[in-house]
Amino acid sequence: MEPRHCRNSHRGRRVVTISKPLLHIIHGDDPPLWAVQHAEQWARYAEVKVWSFAEILEDIGQPFAEFCERVESDRFRANYVRHWILYRHGGSYADWDTEPVSNPYRIDEWGDHFVIAPHPNQIPWVDNCFMWVPGPGHPTAKAIVDLVDFSQLTAKQITRLTASDSRRLRLPMAWNRNRETDDAIIHHYYLSASLDKYEMAWLMPRLAGQRVVEAGCGLRSIELARVCDLRSIEHQSFYADRCSRVGVDVRLATLKAYPEVFAASAPTADTLLIDGRRRIDCLSAALETTLPGTRAYLHDSKRPRYQVPKGWEQVEACPVSTRGLVELVKV
Repeated sequence: MEPRHCRNSHRGRRVVTISKPLLHIIHGDDPPLWAVQHAEQWARYAEVKVWSFAEILEDIGQPFAEFCERVESDRFRANYVRHWILYRHGGSYADWDTEPVSNPYRIDEWGDHFVIAPHPNQIPWVDNCFMWVPGPGHPTAKAIVDLVDFSQLTAKQITRLTASDSRRLRLPMAWNRNRETDDAIIHHYYLSASLDKYEMAWLMPRLAGQRVVEAGCGLRSIELARVCDLRSIEHQSFYADRCSRVGVDVRLATLKAYPEVFAASAPTADTLLIDGRRRIDCLSAALETTLPGTRAYLHDSKRPRYQVPKGWEQVEACPVSTRGLVELVKV
């Protein structure tokens, strides 16, 4: 990060103004509404550079092309190139599904370290949703590029690889805690646990114009609320707060009361969407409060523990869903 110098014409002396840090973000196509809002939040503290995969291929060249031949997943490609970008250009990196709670840059404290976010739940692990290096060519970033198998998840690998590296600085646990804490600096919403863009493209026309009650809100709820009258039941306050900021009607409920609160709201809906905790309990409870013919969509239906209860019948399945998104009807 280079300082910018300018002259104060009234006093005739030079003053130093520090420019914003550089922040790299990767996105393969047009970002959704919530991602644009997160980028705007980051822009308060950093100069944001959004990379497409085409730009990355031009910048990195053959190493990225060879990786793409072996790995088709955009998620793993992004895992790979984020470290390459930091190694080549320096600065910071953030996932689209993160947003700053306050200014995260403590550059004077970080020195020449490779800085990486903490995992919000696993104490010894790191989370590469946010990283910083002071400039190009950092040896820790280079070691990660050379030694990590990016065709698999990288949290454990990067933790083990860099745990004893004196050039790595793991940020305090409270920075990325995703719970109610005054010490939080960034929130990582873990979008990968929710509906992907292919499932959304299949689902949104089916929900358009409907009154929908949803078990489990998330960033995709922000997109759904643009096409339907959406009410969400949620037990995690940081998700509820994020969605309610843009007008989603969110009702907080404890895990114990989750099915009861969902079932109480279900009669007001044309369609139910089940993508939160206690999914099968919610479906079972809604049997008592909804009319025959009520539609419901269940996500992650391929998990063995998510067996559809009697009283609901599957009528359709999303053909592009790898985890199972199915349409049900109450019989």
